[in-house]
Amino acid sequence: MGETVVLTLRDGLAILRLNRPRKMNALRLEDLRRILSLLAELRDRGLKGLILHGSGGNFCAGGDLGDLAEASPEEFQTFVKTFEEVIKALYTFPAFTAAAFEGNAMGGGLALGLACDIRYASPTFRWGFSGVRFGAVQPLFITALLFSILGPDRARRWVIAGHRGDAREALALGLVDAIVENPLQAAKERLIQLSEIPSHALALQKEILGQVLTNWAKGNAPYGEMVTHEAWHKATARFRKSGKR
Repeated sequence: MGETVVLTLRDGLAILRLNRPRKMNALRLEDLRRILSLLAELRDRGLKGLILHGSGGNFCAGGDLGDLAEASPEEFQTFVKTFEEVIKALYTFPAFTAAAFEGNAMGGGLALGLACDIRYASPTFRWGFSGVRFGAVQPLFITALLFSILGPDRARRWVIAGHRGDAREALALGLVDAIVENPLQAAKERLIQLSEIPSHALALQKEILGQVLTNWAKGNAPYGEMVTHEAWHKATARFRKSGKR
């Protein structure tokens, strides 16, 4: 089996490809750790930008429900914390980042893309807040991220209802910057254009923005105290049996 997160370096750009096409690029703990490790390694490379995209016509289905259903309580909590660390690392990455959306981006998979600075979508793009549909809620930092993009009222109503949408709705809401036939190529071209911005100022500004979002989420109970491992286990088992997501 090949790597499930593939790094390519070309023309000053880092391209991270999620590579579990049979699972719609759903993420396990080992995949999140790989992404986190690569982001840490790439921070000081002086890159022009970083692009995140998926294999097999989909971006990312979020967490791997089957894998989580088999996780111990400790593994479950570690997964949640690591996912949030990945989102923060993307949001504060010291170069411009871009998401190339194709196919499905659900729950945490959507959050990965929304943590990027630039977002392009293909006409096939489908997105949604699927967490509540299988007994989970969004972690605090991700919730704050959704509030900052959608506004508190819309984010609240859509997250609790498990709202789903298409590319045109995403564009109207500002979730994506444009709908294009080739999101990956569009992302490459845009990041090259933006590379003229002074890197030191960009890195500092993104760090400040990350701190603002972190402070917004402070003072609340940890995510692990809101949702139990048992609730996840029961819900994911039900959804695996039904074949729905």
